[in-house]
Amino acid sequence: MKLIATNPILYQNIQYRKGDTLPMDTVMQDIWIACGSAVLKEENEMKRIPVKARSVTAQAGLFGTAVNSESEENLIGRVPVSERRRRK
Repeated sequence: MKLIATNPILYQNIQYRKGDTLPMDTVMQDIWIACGSAVLKEENEMKRIPVKARSVTAQAGLFGTAVNSESEENLIGRVPVSERRRRK
């Protein structure tokens, strides 16, 4: 059996994320389980779920008055986002 974090936990200067394995020989084990921050799982129950997220960065450009902008965003030096240019 493994103790798996269901919420982020900071314990002894180590940040455990959701899904990380927590140390089981601690006094905090029962407290984590009681408050719902961790669960006990069998080895065969544990299976990795692939992350379905896209990385996102800030849009380039400077704020200012853009001439003939098709969108609400007025950024200078950036191609405006329109329905024709929108990615699907």
